[in-house]
Amino acid sequence: MTTAGIYSNVAQSSGLYATASTTFTASTAFQLYAFYVSSVAPATPTGGSWSFSTNTGVPPTGWSLTPPSAPGTTVWVSIAFVSSASSAALTWSTPGQMAYTLGSGIQGGTF
Repeated sequence: MTTAGIYSNVAQSSGLYATASTTFTASTAFQLYAFYVSSVAPATPTGGSWSFSTNTGVPPTGWSLTPPSAPGTTVWVSIAFVSSASSAALTWSTPGQMAYTLGSGIQGGTF
């Protein structure tokens, strides 16, 4: 939990955004999504990056930063927290199933 607003020039407590000694000055933070198309669950991705100076990202090898428009099989998604206050490598979540084609994945109800 933070002890003050992220956009103030004060130290933060330990928690999601920082350690107790971290000072934020107008930082930007968001969740970056990476997509992977496969009939089986992929391993948790590693690598990838985000540049705040160019506002562009590089996905982990084999992954995409945009979802496919017409996938032929299951689409998986992984999420990384990106912060301009940290230069640490991205840490990605375990991939979760985002979408599937008829006959694969979790079946939904009939509409």
